[in-house]
Amino acid sequence: MSQNRLTHDPVYKKLFSDPEMVKSLLEEFVPDAFVQELDYSTLNRCSGNYVTDDLRERHSDIVWRVGWKNGTYCYIVILLEFQSRTDHWMALRMLAYTALLLQDLVKTEQISSEHTLPAVFPIVLYNGLRPWSAPRDMFTLYGPMPESVRQYCPRQRYLLIDENRITEAQLAQSIGLSGYLFKLERSKNIDVTRQFIKEIILRFKEKYSGSLKVIAEWLSHILSVKANITEKIHEINDLQEIETMLEENAANWKYEYIDLGRKEGRKEGRLESAQDSVLRLLEVRFGAVPAAVRTSVQAISSLDMAKDLLTVAYRARDMQDFEQILAKSIG
Repeated sequence: MSQNRLTHDPVYKKLFSDPEMVKSLLEEFVPDAFVQELDYSTLNRCSGNYVTDDLRERHSDIVWRVGWKNGTYCYIVILLEFQSRTDHWMALRMLAYTALLLQDLVKTEQISSEHTLPAVFPIVLYNGLRPWSAPRDMFTLYGPMPESVRQYCPRQRYLLIDENRITEAQLAQSIGLSGYLFKLERSKNIDVTRQFIKEIILRFKEKYSGSLKVIAEWLSHILSVKANITEKIHEINDLQEIETMLEENAANWKYEYIDLGRKEGRKEGRLESAQDSVLRLLEVRFGAVPAAVRTSVQAISSLDMAKDLLTVAYRARDMQDFEQILAKSIG
């Protein structure tokens, strides 16, 4: 399963164009106390027409305006970052976003010289397999300089939400839409996915029916990729229908997920295809594959053993569990 294939889908941007999704993201995954001072009933999606083509090509951006409980307001800038590598210059790009936003407010006379600028809170939402390693503030990007000069340099820091580094304990405590989104995206088991869907329907069906349609649209795509299916659940926008379909087809879809390399294996290079499928599945489930494991898998000479390891890769609790079974298999 290609990470980009999942997350570059426009549906993901639609998810965070939903006010309830943004509210739950801020309340459950932003550690700062100020989020309790926001009036979420005032959340209003803003146009991003001021963003340059160069910036838009690099990132998907979503801008929200939200009021403080004291009557003033601030802006939330969310950048969706789903490249395979971290962006070293993200702090600089976020500074550019912020400057363009504030400049547009002045240009369109939403702010006059008699008023002060509103606060801007920048968030980078990242779901790459590799941990985020880019500097999170502008000062880290600067080289050595006299301290007297540093005071004149622009400064800004963004908050990073690295989906794949959110702890299981934090996710377990999450009961908002964003938390369930991350749980569904991380789930590698059809039965667990079904349980999450049931919980979402039970918690949110009455109050957030519009939000659930967007989640269902996204989930239908996610499941199509995970189970290697393209026609069965295409463009379904009802969570109840997806849950029913999972119940009826779970056994077949589990097999299709395990059998990722079958079509490729009919042609020349069946063994190599099976080995690649094992490594790809391990990377999707557990992250980077250790070099020793990769070497051992690629050294397998039996197609049947490679197929058996594909099943092991699907069922293993973690990478260590897979390594132990692999060691026993190759003697």
